[in-house]
Amino acid sequence: MNIEERAQILEKGRQLAMVDVAHALDMSLKPAGAHYTWTDHDSLVIDTRKNMFYWNSQGFGGDNIKLIQTVKDCDFNEALSFLARVQGQTFQAAPLQPKEFTYRLKDHQKFNLASQYLQEERGLSAETINFFKDQGLISQASYLTDYENKKSEPVIVFKNKVQDEILGISVQGIWQKKEYGKRGHLKRTQGSGFVGFQVVLGKVPTKPTAHDPLRVIAFEAPIDLLSYYELYHQKLDNIVLVAMNGLRKGTISQSIANQINPEMAADKKPELMDFLEGNEIFDQNAIQVILAVDHDEAGQKFIDDFHYQHIKVAPHQPPKMAHQEKMDWNDFLKGTKGLQANHRPNFQTKYEPQKTVAFSKQQSFSMH
Repeated sequence: MNIEERAQILEKGRQLAMVDVAHALDMSLKPAGAHYTWTDHDSLVIDTRKNMFYWNSQGFGGDNIKLIQTVKDCDFNEALSFLARVQGQTFQAAPLQPKEFTYRLKDHQKFNLASQYLQEERGLSAETINFFKDQGLISQASYLTDYENKKSEPVIVFKNKVQDEILGISVQGIWQKKEYGKRGHLKRTQGSGFVGFQVVLGKVPTKPTAHDPLRVIAFEAPIDLLSYYELYHQKLDNIVLVAMNGLRKGTISQSIANQINPEMAADKKPELMDFLEGNEIFDQNAIQVILAVDHDEAGQKFIDDFHYQHIKVAPHQPPKMAHQEKMDWNDFLKGTKGLQANHRPNFQTKYEPQKTVAFSKQQSFSMH
């Protein structure tokens, strides 16, 4: 393949609709508003407005070439050769017409199944569970899994609320089934992709300064947020906790926007941190972000790529042993309680949370 042929294929890659490339890759897609999700891994989302994909659970995305490389696990040249054979329509950008989210699930009066699952399988205390339940942030409901045969199953609903309005949800199945693969449980998300599951603890400033900063702690999943809250709640005050449902910088931006400028246009909120960085509206370090993401390759990459000069950023990942590929906050919590045999040698029964989160050798980020 000469230089001219490569250039033609690359131009084709820029113009070809990604949905058609996905079909050529035999990817089974499920429509979700202006996006499509891959049924094999529903955290991989194709944005039809930008002709790009993003794999939220892995923390990366890209164009048609990157999609081919990812799905086929091949190098750049192999992806080019595959792309040359793909037939499809030309991508045409269309403005997003946002749809208001409507919460359609009917909450159960009882919370017994959800409480049992969260306590027995997730190691959370009744006090933690009741705190979030009393805030109206979690509930038990039935989720329709087979419309034709009217089959449903009980789920825990994590409500993405802003000023008491539900703008999206994430659903955690209670029953374990083989059909859900390694996950074992039903997992679904609905609503705006950047409105995360969040809770505000105490009072946070709407006009932050270096002396009175807005502090946000970001997690990958709601269960991790609840677990972290249980471990640290006595030291958490005047702070926002937000779960991104993956690794989404835009969710952190949106959470910040909801505190300092809730009237901002919805499509601008996910880009707020970049705007603040470029315009230096607030004092340096007036906004502080802790990335409490999973301790694995994807979480570390998210931290490494999170670069801001005027926003103070610190990682806080759960500790893991050298032989472990991954540790999240829920597994760590269960380990402190001796609920998983393989964790017992690594943690003390009585957990004493550290008081600071390291920034560098010279700085620390106070939890108080």
